[in-house]
Amino acid sequence: IPRYIALEIGKNSKNENNVFLASFIILVVVLFLFGIVLFIFGKYIFFMLFGDEYYVKFLLPFYISLVALLINILIYSYFRGMMMFKNANYLQIISSGIIPLIIFIFSKNVYELYLYTGLSILLVSLLVLFFIFIKSDFDFSKAVFFIPKLLMYGIQRLPGDFALASLLALPAIFASHKGGVLIAGYVAFSISLLSLSGQVVAPVGLIMLPKISELIGLKNYILINNYVKKLLFFSVLVALSGTMIYQLFAPQILSLYLGKVDTKLIEISKLIMWGALFYPIYVAMRSVVDAYYSKGFNSVSVILSLIVFIGLYFLTYNIYTSLVISLATMSVMTIYFIRKLIFWRNNV
Repeated sequence: IPRYIALEIGKNSKNENNVFLASFIILVVVLFLFGIVLFIFGKYIFFMLFGDEYYVKFLLPFYISLVALLINILIYSYFRGMMMFKNANYLQIISSGIIPLIIFIFSKNVYELYLYTGLSILLVSLLVLFFIFIKSDFDFSKAVFFIPKLLMYGIQRLPGDFALASLLALPAIFASHKGGVLIAGYVAFSISLLSLSGQVVAPVGLIMLPKISELIGLKNYILINNYVKKLLFFSVLVALSGTMIYQLFAPQILSLYLGKVDTKLIEISKLIMWGALFYPIYVAMRSVVDAYYSKGFNSVSVILSLIVFIGLYFLTYNIYTSLVISLATMSVMTIYFIRKLIFWRNNV
């Protein structure tokens, strides 16, 4: 959504609101169909998820929360595409910060917590949605044109999302089989630290996706080249400095975080955190890939990296080396896909 809204703004086509309408239509249809499935087969779904039909009583708050969350994400994505980041942040502060905290204080049980949080976020989201609709001009026939574009763009990226989740989950799963639950816990904790290294640059990526999409619409590749090189330099700087700091001061950092720390955890986390030389680069630069291509090349990078990890692990049975090499593969592939933007010349 942010990509196509920003792209239409760059083209000055006046279609950014039609992209939003197309997104809203897709969301309504998906929620309606999923709602039917959920209410017909809810008993079986909740039994598969939780092993007890007792939890089917949470079906209504679950569905309300899902609707609220997705409408909230739709609006947040609209604000990102329109480069209205203050509005996007205010929405997140209210929905993800203030509302859950207030409802938690006054709820008597989990059911009320779940239900009232969902209803409150839904009310806020619908209110914002109402103001967007009354302030915007829409053309339904043009909006329909964007539906297949949005679906194809999003669907191509789903395999990459699942592959990335697998890449970050498999090390702990393999560790549990090889070294037991305690080692698996240490690996999982270290992976969470690795993920945090990516979050340092993630906010920049949130801005760069719509910004570069808009510049692509304007065909201003000189400015894109400038932004991409600066983003790459920043991500490499974060990756190098963050990794070196952790390798030098891991015991002190973990002691501040956890208190008394097992030396085995320090050893494992230092091995996994070599991956922080590469992971922030991928997190920062994937937004550029998504802005530049409608095809899901990020999915290609992540799936290839997952294959590298699994292949290396079964060859060496070394979780840590396999993970670091797979993350290096992912970042190199990401940079490869945007090499034209990094080395842009007027005559290219």
